[in-house]
Amino acid sequence: MTHPAADRAFRLGPDVRPVHYAAFLSVDLAGRAFRGTLSLELRLAAPVDELVLHAAGLAISRAVLHAGGRALEARVECFEAGEAAVLRLPGTVGAGPATLELGWTGAFCDGLRGLYLAGPELCATQFEAAPWS
Repeated sequence: MTHPAADRAFRLGPDVRPVHYAAFLSVDLAGRAFRGTLSLELRLAAPVDELVLHAAGLAISRAVLHAGGRALEARVECFEAGEAAVLRLPGTVGAGPATLELGWTGAFCDGLRGLYLAGPELCATQFEAAPWS
């Protein structure tokens, strides 16, 4: 059975909410590429065995969820059509606070989506979900 994130009309669910972001981004303007890390504090409204994130064109190299005194390394599956990444956990995590650690790489996009060149030595993002074409 195909995951709902494979659908172009997929929307994130209400059970996982971000509370605080601590991010680092390293940009290679000449190579039109970037890499980053993120520590994301979450509030889980219900038990989960996976997390779904917007991730258009990203290669996620690290995804670890810290919750309930455990560190759970997630298996990552990306869905290009839904511009999403599904982080499948090795077990169920109960409702409450959690912290997700991510590491990723990506390439600049063409047009005004994702991270893109906005001048000779300038890149930009609109920090919003990419519109479907």
